[in-house]
Amino acid sequence: MPQAGPAIFLPGTYNLKMFTGKIWWSFIVQKKMVVTRVLLLGFASSYLTLLIPLSIGKFLDIVFAAGTSKTKALQLLGINLPDNLSTFFYFFFSLLFAKFIISWLHQYTSAVLGEQFAHQLKSGLFEAQMNTADKKKPSSLLVYSNDARAIQQLLTKGVLGFIKDAAFAAMTLYVLFSLSDLLTAQIIALLTLFYYFYRKLALWNKKAMLEKRKKQAALLTHISKSLLDEALPAEEPTKSYTLKAKKLEEALKTFHFQKSFLRALPSLLLYGILGIVMLTVASGVIQKKLPAGDVITYILILMILFPTLRNILKVSNTWLLGEASGKKFNPHDVN
Repeated sequence: MPQAGPAIFLPGTYNLKMFTGKIWWSFIVQKKMVVTRVLLLGFASSYLTLLIPLSIGKFLDIVFAAGTSKTKALQLLGINLPDNLSTFFYFFFSLLFAKFIISWLHQYTSAVLGEQFAHQLKSGLFEAQMNTADKKKPSSLLVYSNDARAIQQLLTKGVLGFIKDAAFAAMTLYVLFSLSDLLTAQIIALLTLFYYFYRKLALWNKKAMLEKRKKQAALLTHISKSLLDEALPAEEPTKSYTLKAKKLEEALKTFHFQKSFLRALPSLLLYGILGIVMLTVASGVIQKKLPAGDVITYILILMILFPTLRNILKVSNTWLLGEASGKKFNPHDVN
């Protein structure tokens, strides 16, 4: 059970009823049936995603009599097709259509759930701010835009998306481990090391992100205050605006430099793993235990896994940004 954190706002219930727990967990408890539907669709989508490339192995077996190496991987997921092209093509195109429908429904339901979460947060925050003693105090609009979006992504990508990606990774690693336990153990060890390294870098980027948002909030607050105060001479707020805008520009450069580095890094790490796998195969240690057909299948499945692993590597950054933004929705800090 998640530890206690900021309470979630519900329109019309400020100071009357608050959910306990982390802000996203409170929403999940409230919408548990919809969340369950999203997760089930995500699991089904992951399963079908893995079946599509593996079914191509069955096609090669039927047409070229390539043996059972690729079909073995398909059977590990509970599919045992007869050696018949008509049956294969019926299965393959049905699989593609099913994948399309389920992926469409999953993305739609996940997006709608995220929008409901963001709407509830913003409505509750607005109500709380309207109940404060000092309504004229300028508040940063970033809470209603950037921070709300970061919290929304924490739910859709950081929680629900992560569960879906973890399930797909588990299914894929199961197939890979069944083909070669030695290679897969090597991959898991490298992924654990790379994830730890990437998370450290994400913490480094979090500091730049917080500094950027601080400068953005200061600039927007200055604009709001200057436009409302008609007594101020135009020169004074303009000079202050120029100074604050310059500081924001410097913070943005630092933030985007680090963020771009983090976005480019997963491809290097993941294809580095592929290179290490190929080096291990070339060394001859695996070749005696793994036929050539299984090696091709193994590398194919590993490359299919890359987009999911990239998401898992980057999810720590989504968590950090979402948690930082979640503090803005604390009922004890509404301004």
